[in-house]
Amino acid sequence: MFPSKKAFSYLLIDLVTNLFFGMIIFLFLIIMIQSFSLSEDIIGFGADTLSLLKIIGCISLSFLPIIIPMSFLFSLLVTYSRLNMESELIAFRSLGISTRQLFLPAFILSLGCSFLSAQLSFYIAPWGQKKLAGIFSELAQSKIKFNLKAGVFSTDIKGVMVYVDSIDKNKTELERLFIFNELDEKNPVAIMAHKGHLKTKKDNKGAYGFLKLTDGSVYKTNEDSHTKLSFSENLINIYDPIKTGSIKSTPMLMDIAQIKSLLSTVKKGSKKFIRAQIEFHKRWALSLASILFSFIGFGIATLAQKRQSKSNGFVNCVALIVIYWLLFVSSESLAKSGKIPVLVSLWFANVLYLFAGLYLFRKSSRI
Repeated sequence: MFPSKKAFSYLLIDLVTNLFFGMIIFLFLIIMIQSFSLSEDIIGFGADTLSLLKIIGCISLSFLPIIIPMSFLFSLLVTYSRLNMESELIAFRSLGISTRQLFLPAFILSLGCSFLSAQLSFYIAPWGQKKLAGIFSELAQSKIKFNLKAGVFSTDIKGVMVYVDSIDKNKTELERLFIFNELDEKNPVAIMAHKGHLKTKKDNKGAYGFLKLTDGSVYKTNEDSHTKLSFSENLINIYDPIKTGSIKSTPMLMDIAQIKSLLSTVKKGSKKFIRAQIEFHKRWALSLASILFSFIGFGIATLAQKRQSKSNGFVNCVALIVIYWLLFVSSESLAKSGKIPVLVSLWFANVLYLFAGLYLFRKSSRI
């Protein structure tokens, strides 16, 4: 039991305040980093303000499972480093509050952060990633439709060139079309048609572009032969977010129930099984990171020298996160290569931080 409810509330409020402050800092940094990598697509697609806000929202949801443990560690180090620097830890101990009791608010908050991170990682983050890919597919499809001009060759679709001799104001009714598809360089395909009708469709996976052709021919060429096929009506998919790679059906985009289902259906030892297994353990390991950070963060903050506490709080946070992430990424790479079992590699960083945290916590308790 905590001997003073006021002291407990004081510590918990300080931790929660710094937690939200840390989330704002790390979220801002991640959005800035992601904006650089996505800037070419955003500018190229001509994203409007609403689309830009949607993109930022989806990025935030996708990275929250990682941001929460990082922010919790930041909160822990800043809060207890300040208490250590201002001798408040000594004052609490003089009132009969033990180290374990001082640690209790942080541990309770770590449980809450782990639960929230797990829910986000299991369900919300995959949804955010699929939604983000869907937004880009919709922007790409809109660009294709907008850039279609009569008498001009359009190359907005990767590996596909489209020429339209005549087009109406709504850019849906096309006449005298030529389409050259060289996605497969060894077997290019050319299509000629007298008329075409552009259709679009949206669903939870993204935006699709269909072209209904009438009265035309398909010309296929390979190394040995040339083939001509005539048609009265032909429906082709000019933009598919799954086939073009905007949205890939991978474990990363699945919720935890879908990953479990995939693990039970695919062959054990196969690439699909290993990838699904990695994603499953990865989400659990990251979800429990806050609990591990509570021990190691509390130990470092309370053991730090007073004159170093204020300046080193944020530095220690960044150092611990970088080391953890390097260990985690390296272990994930080893798991993908098959050199180390997935269970061992994905939990290595967590186990290492757990033992280090328990050691530092025990050392802090002796003070």
